[in-house]
Amino acid sequence: MKRLAPGGHIYIEVPDMKELSILGFVSAHSYYYTEKTFLHFLGIVGLTPVVYGKEDIVFGSQAALLKRAPKDVTPLSYDGEYERMRTLIEREDKKILRRQKLLGLSKRLGVSRGLKHLAHLYRKVSKRRLPLETTTVKS
Repeated sequence: MKRLAPGGHIYIEVPDMKELSILGFVSAHSYYYTEKTFLHFLGIVGLTPVVYGKEDIVFGSQAALLKRAPKDVTPLSYDGEYERMRTLIEREDKKILRRQKLLGLSKRLGVSRGLKHLAHLYRKVSKRRLPLETTTVKS
């Protein structure tokens, strides 16, 4: 904050934790933020967003162009974020356990290749919002 010139701006971008994915964790990032926690901690250090936005191309990020906050502005509250994040983490843990059980069962039944292909097809269709009819399955 000391180095931010009066009337100056700073751009900050961080990973978005709204949609938790274990595959999305990157060791280069020590902290992940929800919108509320990101804006809360920016407010604590005396910054306020001029522009705020999100991008969900790969794993999702959030960014803000910031300026010094007026002295009388209080940081955004992040009440309820701990409970919300705990729910997201528990949901992700359950997904991982289901995947592991399904993979173990498919290996025992000898159908793991077909199951992996179906999972890949599902991700491809749901991510691109393609109608199922336009997707071809190779045998």
